[in-house]
Amino acid sequence: PSFRADPDARRRFDDEARSAAPLSHPNIVGVYDRGEFDGQLWISMEYVDGTDVSRLLRSAGGVSDDQAVAIISAVADALDYAHQHDLLHRDVKPGNIMIDTTGSSPRVMLGDFGIARPDWRTGLAAVITELDA
Repeated sequence: PSFRADPDARRRFDDEARSAAPLSHPNIVGVYDRGEFDGQLWISMEYVDGTDVSRLLRSAGGVSDDQAVAIISAVADALDYAHQHDLLHRDVKPGNIMIDTTGSSPRVMLGDFGIARPDWRTGLAAVITELDA
């Protein structure tokens, strides 16, 4: 309740959903929609059936060198794509890197663009106008 009553928090929620929604990349968790129902804010995102890298690192086996390279490479691809769309993630950490284990090989996906900001090389107005187009 305090979140939805806070205009700054609501603005950040809307900014996150609007910024992440147009991103369509195999290594980015998709954002489908957002809104408000019965006074509660909601966001609809792609479901990732698996785990996050934070849990993998805490597990008994951790991650192998090959796994680490694959994870870093996939996150770099996701960040490169986001940067090409003038969006800086600003919160890359193991807990925001998901591993989808449902396919024949694991798929690394970056999520939680909650504190993402438009790239400093462009203006906020330009980015919002482009995203709303």
